[in-house]
Amino acid sequence: MARTREHAGQASAQALADSLLTRIPGAPEGLALVRLWREWETAVGPEIAAWAHPMGSHQGVLRVGVEDAMGMHELVFYAPQILYDVHRFLGQELFDNVQGELLMNRTPLNAKPAPTPPLPVPTPDAIGELGTPSALARLATGDTPWVKAYRAYVKMVTGRDVG
Repeated sequence: MARTREHAGQASAQALADSLLTRIPGAPEGLALVRLWREWETAVGPEIAAWAHPMGSHQGVLRVGVEDAMGMHELVFYAPQILYDVHRFLGQELFDNVQGELLMNRTPLNAKPAPTPPLPVPTPDAIGELGTPSALARLATGDTPWVKAYRAYVKMVTGRDVG
């Protein structure tokens, strides 16, 4: 029963969010553009997406980035096809024209984020008599949280179970 209520709550929250977004000027178009940038290759096809990259839009103009002058020349001929493909993908006509731009080391909107390198695992410095019986004997007797934490730390650093 609770599960059904949870799903009903999610559905009504989604419906509320959708109705609110349709009331905000520009929001539906903005959401459509985000979808276009993310799925650019699906929208225009892999052949065009290999050399033409979305750079944004401004006042009904789709800005497309290319690497060099050859790409700009090709873009002149492919602009009608790009507009057709984009409008078909979006299900609406948001653009009147395609404007070419040289990428010049700028990142297009469909670029995949670079994978973040894993963080290095810190290794603690050696701390004298860590984990020796004399060091553990100096601790208060019993199973206090502090003693448990110290034992876990000793096990992490030295690899041996103490106590």
